[in-house]
Amino acid sequence: MNLQLVDSLAKIINNLTPEERQILQTKIIPITLLKEELTPLKKEPFIGMWSDKKDMENSSKWVKNIREKEWS
Repeated sequence: MNLQLVDSLAKIINNLTPEERQILQTKIIPITLLKEELTPLKKEPFIGMWSDKKDMENSSKWVKNIREKEWS
């Protein structure tokens, strides 16, 4: 992140008149409403990465065993 740029922008914005701030706001709001396209969870590479592991067939049991082993 370019902190000098951010500081410069903050100073500029702080020096705007109320009318100029209103104009800026009308230009920024549409930009902030744009949503980046998200990858569907099912298509994330980590989904199913341990599907072939026999000890992970029952994930709740696996977690319980790990907790008992590590926290006892």
